Amino acid sequence: HVNDTAEVFNATPFLLHRDVTGASFYPEGGSLVEGLPSVVAFQLNEEAAYSSPHEGTLQDSLGNVLQVIRTLHEGRGSFPYEPDGKPRFACFGDKRFALPAAEKEGCVMLVDAVHGDQVTVRIRRSARYAGDTLGLTLLHQGCLEWFLAVSSDTLLTLPRTDLPAGVS
Repeated sequence: HVNDTAEVFNATPFLLHRDVTGASFYPEGGSLVEGLPSVVAFQLNEEAAYSSPHEGTLQDSLGNVLQVIRTLHEGRGSFPYEPDGKPRFACFGDKRFALPAAEKEGCVMLVDAVHGDQVTVRIRRSARYAGDTLGLTLLHQGCLEWFLAVSSDTLLTLPRTDLPAGVS
């Protein structure tokens, strides 16, 4: 029963599948490095002003499916990835988007700020940088909060309570 004074809204139906028009990829730590496990965040662009859920695949150049990837919220998602120097593609429907090329040598940073009351930071490096000292900094609103020199692959665990508001 509808009250005579109630307003009637013309709602746009939510469609489960919208055409993906583009994709952007963001390797955690900034770059992919061959042989080093990474996480790649991605953002899908769609024709609609709002986003719908998408499921796609990570494929090699021959179209072999390597893993399933999904958006989590508003066309964004992430997936684990260990580059091997070969071209890889994220495929959604009939669209295929090349992942960024991996560097032959370098360092990667993996951050887990989602689970528990701690933030873990893992630094890994290729053989070329094995003996080098790296600097890890935490900036908050343009100010240096802390600096740490690391000389080997490192796993740091930081209590959230030790981090400034907005960092964790």
